[in-house]
Amino acid sequence: MKLQNFTFALAVAGACSALSLTARAAVTQPDGVVMPLPNPAAEVGLQELFDFKEGTGVLDAKADAGTLPATFKPLCDFTAQLLLHETGNKSAYVGWYNSPATDVAPSTTCDETTGMSSGGGPCSEKDIFVLIRGDVADPPFGKAADPLSHPGKIFSGAEIAASKYYAGGEIGFVLWSSEGHFSETRLDPACTGDKCTAGDHWIPTIMYASKKVPRGYYMCSEDQTVGPSTWGNNDGDFNDYVFLFTGLVCSGSGEQCDTGQAGICAAGLTDCADAEGKSECRPARTPSDESCNGLDDNCNGQTDEGDLCPKGELCVKARCVPVCGTGEFRCDSDHQCVEGACVENSCVDKICSGGKVCMGGKCVGACDDVTCPTGQTCQDGVCVNPCDGIDCGKGFVCEGGACIVECNCAGCAKGECDSASGHCVDKGCGGKSCDAGQHCAAGDCVDNCADAQCPGGAACHEGLCDPPSAGNGEGGAGGADDGSGTPDNTFGGEGIDLGNGTAATGNVASGDGGNAGEEGNGAIGKGTTVVEVKGCSCRLVAPSNDGVLVLFAALGALGLLKARRRAG
Repeated sequence: MKLQNFTFALAVAGACSALSLTARAAVTQPDGVVMPLPNPAAEVGLQELFDFKEGTGVLDAKADAGTLPATFKPLCDFTAQLLLHETGNKSAYVGWYNSPATDVAPSTTCDETTGMSSGGGPCSEKDIFVLIRGDVADPPFGKAADPLSHPGKIFSGAEIAASKYYAGGEIGFVLWSSEGHFSETRLDPACTGDKCTAGDHWIPTIMYASKKVPRGYYMCSEDQTVGPSTWGNNDGDFNDYVFLFTGLVCSGSGEQCDTGQAGICAAGLTDCADAEGKSECRPARTPSDESCNGLDDNCNGQTDEGDLCPKGELCVKARCVPVCGTGEFRCDSDHQCVEGACVENSCVDKICSGGKVCMGGKCVGACDDVTCPTGQTCQDGVCVNPCDGIDCGKGFVCEGGACIVECNCAGCAKGECDSASGHCVDKGCGGKSCDAGQHCAAGDCVDNCADAQCPGGAACHEGLCDPPSAGNGEGGAGGADDGSGTPDNTFGGEGIDLGNGTAATGNVASGDGGNAGEEGNGAIGKGTTVVEVKGCSCRLVAPSNDGVLVLFAALGALGLLKARRRAG
């Protein structure tokens, strides 16, 4: 395989760049010696390299040394660069291999130009595939030659996952000189001396997760023979071959998971696996300032709390609406206006636990019996798109509020990859375009509202839930009247009479508008509908030229109260 034809995937942003499993984990050889050891004065050592690349003191050559991650996922955007070559050995090379199921290390090299293995037969998945040879001119040897300013060429490429020799699982790296020094310690030479415990292996390769380079890892190797009973002729400074790999996805990382935290911090991604193959679920997003969007942006278990709207308005289920208690916006007889929100009488003193709201004096799940349109989730009684406002950057796409590697790199466990969007889709949907409010399913465009059950029994149009459905309502205070009887499309506008009488459910009545501040007879101007939201925050009357209901309200009025009345 040509050097230009290697690719590894982008990892999820920050997922494996500076992890606890590699940080502060000094490497100790079987004989008890902690690595790395000091380097000769005439050579550039690891700490000097790290201070140059990462910043002074950012990465500690001894304390931050580790043996994990040892294997990676070969997907896309891989780069490799030789940074230090502080050895006279020019015959070694670095290659990749398919991580074996057993502890038997690969020992033969594939020449892809001929298809033949150094073992004498055809190339196979068990071979090592050369990445970079050690006879390169840069970086030069020795501190006097200034290797830090003359690193080796960056090799990048594509399609290692498409190689016919890629087995489909994890891969590792190896420095091959007189023997193989692998990124997987289990494949390295065994230690059989008096100070060794059965099953111990010498550690000729150590790994560092970069704290500056996204998805970057330093692989540092000793090139002399080790073991079985001694460390051999190695000086232990680990600067013989030092590579910087970027664009890597470490084993066990990048899988979507639930962190168990609240709000936008609930969506998580797994980090690199530990020695036992276990991965921790870390939040894919960090808390941010709260805004009126139906999301718990600051991850404190409350949604849309605080003063998020202009003066005179409250945030009601992801919308800023006028407060109740004014002349234009009064509560119904079975509601009270509490701190600007209309609350059912039976719910005024009711406190519900997290995720529940009060309706009819009982605490119920705000998302019970709700099925949101495709692409949305129910949060506190509102269907929202958890990816709204998230910019994942190049090579990533947002799914469920988490940024993941696009399918062009990561592939798809099922279905197929839509290369234009970067998302995995159903078979037959790759490259298929659907109208707004639709998505492709099994090759056909389907309305996002199909099978949706919106909060409050509201209707669903063009892929979005309407505000909760209306019921009967009583009139409020009168609006302004210019004598024409023609309604204006603003609240309290011309020709609108918000009377104390009761209008017929769903009917549109016509009549002369009342004067501002007057009590009307229940009639309203043309094209205006009187509505009430059951179990909701407040009743609102709004005009419309075509008689279409305009409604700003939502279920779960208790959620509008301040912290002393909110769920804990």
